[in-house]
Parts: sequence; structure tokens; C-alpha cells
Amino acid sequence: MAYSNYGVPNVKWPRSSPRAWSYAAVAAALGASGLYVWGFISLFGTLDIEEFCTLTKHQKFDPEYAYIPEQWFPLSQKCNATYDLVPPYVNSGVLALAGIALACVVTAMAIAVKRKHGANGTHTDDKEATT
Repeated sequence: MAYSNYGVPNVKWPRSSPRAWSYAAVAAALGASGLYVWGFISLFGTLDIEEFCTLTKHQKFDPEYAYIPEQWFPLSQKCNATYDLVPPYVNSGVLALAGIALACVVTAMAIAVKRKHGANGTHTDDKEATT
């Protein structure tokens, strides 16, 4: 293996494969799912939100903000106007990882279509039938 200027090996990377992008999509989707579950679990620290906010988190409880109807996304359970029981990184992380998973799926599909149709846009089965 040859080394380049800063001691970094010159590695020839294999051509991108749809399988590699599919694995990356699955990993990102699992990461998004795990992060969502982590945020969802933080919503249910206890059944009594007032006690949980005041005794565990040492936050002033304000029922005007605390009893907002639950929603699936974005995850939120407020103690008051400024403090949320769901960590702030959860919703943005879930959204970012879901976007990465979607981008990986689109890339895998684009590579698969490009391989199927070849560089010049003809279908590979058509080329084999004419030869």
C-alpha cells in the first residue's frame, strides 16, 4: 500500500454499490428510531408531571404549558415556558438522521438505475439481446 504526503495511505475505494448505501440507510434509520425512543421514554419519567418537574428536575411547574395535548412529532413535554423534559437534541437528531436515511435510499436507487441502464442510458438487457 502506497502512502501519500501526510502518512495517509492511498486506498482505492470500491465503486459505490447500492448495498452499501442501503446499509447506511438502515443504520441511519435505526439511529433515528433509537433516538426517538430515547426522547419518548423521557416523556414518561413518571405519571405525575408536576412532581417530576418540581422534585426531580427542580423546575417551577406551570400547568398552562405542561398540559398541552401530546403529539408524536416533535416530542415535547414542558414543565414551564422555558424547560422541556425532552432533551433538545432529540427532535433535531431524529429529523437529521431520517433525512440522511432518505438521502442514502435515493442514492442507492440512483446507483442501481445507473448500473441497470448503463452510462449511455440504454437498458443492459437490450444490449445483450442485440449482440
